[in-house]
Parts: sequence; C-alpha cells; structure tokens
Amino acid sequence: MHDQYEQIDELSKGIHDLVENHTNNFNKEQTDELHEKFKLLVEQIQFWEKQENVPRQIYDLKSFSVWLCDYICDVETNFWGEEEAE
Repeated sequence: MHDQYEQIDELSKGIHDLVENHTNNFNKEQTDELHEKFKLLVEQIQFWEKQENVPRQIYDLKSFSVWLCDYICDVETNFWGEEEAE
C-alpha cells in the first residue's frame, strides 16, 4: 500500500510540474478547459479516497496525466504553427 501512496505522490508532482512549466502558451479558453478537467479530477480523487480505492485514484491520475500531455502537445503545436504563419 505504501508504494501506491508514493505513486500517487509522484503522479501529483508530475501533474503539478506539467501545469507550472508547460502551459505558458495557453490562451484563456485552453486554460479554462484545463481548469474544468482538473476540477473534475479533484472530485474523482476525493470520491475514490472516500471509497478507499487507491488503485482507482492512481488510474485517474494516470489518465489525467496522459490527457494533459496530449493537450499540451496540441496547444504547443497550434501555438508554434500560428507563430510561423504570422
């Protein structure tokens, strides 16, 4: 069980790092979408915490991390594509 809590901690730190260091080029709409998805993640984690379902918390954190990486990649691709067009 201890390893699972370490995994939750590492996933949480990774998400924090992605948001803090890789969302500089997000516009308001993209930031709002990220905020809504993150709010949903927090609600899910709280629900699974009450259920004492640690594996599901890990699953949801991993799923969010994958979505966030993909979203950052899409935003950056569009941002730099727009920069080149100007």
